[in-house]
Amino acid sequence: MNILSLFKKKYQETTATTLANEWPQKGAVLLDVRTKNEFAQGHVKGAKNLDVMDRGFEAKLQQLDPDLIYYVICRSGGRSASASRTLAAKGFQHVINVRGGIMSWKGSLVR
Repeated sequence: MNILSLFKKKYQETTATTLANEWPQKGAVLLDVRTKNEFAQGHVKGAKNLDVMDRGFEAKLQQLDPDLIYYVICRSGGRSASASRTLAAKGFQHVINVRGGIMSWKGSLVR
């Protein structure tokens, strides 16, 4: 086994601009992993909130359909990268981290 393969990302990445051009997408879920308060302050229409910092985060992942495409977004990209790693580790095959997070989103937000 090549040692570098251990460090390979198991998820893809995209930008908020690319997501804005692709969203909404059939068979895809936009998973906003910020806190409930952050989500309430403004989120992308159709996003599902699931706080990555919540103790029950991993248990709640079991309720998700692993065959769907998951775009994962947070405030700036750090928490979404962490959540994307977790999703991939749990066997989700189609995980896409949104680099730059909601701070890079140029479209309208639901408040």
